[in-house]
Amino acid sequence: MMALDFDKLILPTPRTAVFKMDDYDKSIIDVTPGSHDHLMTSNPTVAIGPDGNVVMVYKAVGDGPMPKGGRVICGVAIAEHPLGPFIKQPEPIMINPENDWSVEDPYIWYQEDRYYALVKDFQGYFTRKRKGTVALFESMDGIKWEPASNPCAFERKIQWEDGVTESFLRLERPQLLIENGKPIVLMCAATNDENGIDAFNVQIPLRYLYNK
Repeated sequence: MMALDFDKLILPTPRTAVFKMDDYDKSIIDVTPGSHDHLMTSNPTVAIGPDGNVVMVYKAVGDGPMPKGGRVICGVAIAEHPLGPFIKQPEPIMINPENDWSVEDPYIWYQEDRYYALVKDFQGYFTRKRKGTVALFESMDGIKWEPASNPCAFERKIQWEDGVTESFLRLERPQLLIENGKPIVLMCAATNDENGIDAFNVQIPLRYLYNK
């Protein structure tokens, strides 16, 4: 079995403005035999909510024939502190009822009154777009997640500064730069190489068409 194993955590200490390394003898999020993350836990993303709790969403792979394993979905764990302990929620999230390969590579953040998540939608089930398009989910508590009213966060194409629009085989692993509580830059990995060798990172400025 494989597990998300943070055996060394690096934390800033405000008093000294240096980094302190603490050693841990167990995984922050380990696999649970017979559960939705029976085989693997990986790709964690965290956000701190208004109550101060830390919400973690992570990629989970269930039991199934190797080398792919079982269904690929996401799980949730909650902690009162970034170091944990993280308490897993019993049910997986963002389930595609039509295909075991649902979502992966989550990124979550808290904005205004709710949590948001960007995830790779393997089948295009949630976005109703091409396979591998990134979906947008919402949650009021970080535990129960639903597709947003506009579930397609973005398609696999970029309009460059010269006005030319380019489509990509993959535009994924989204991350956000957040300033004053709002995302201002979207960062993704992009490639048109099926083997993913000729890949690069892009930083896409965001602008708000209206205020919520």
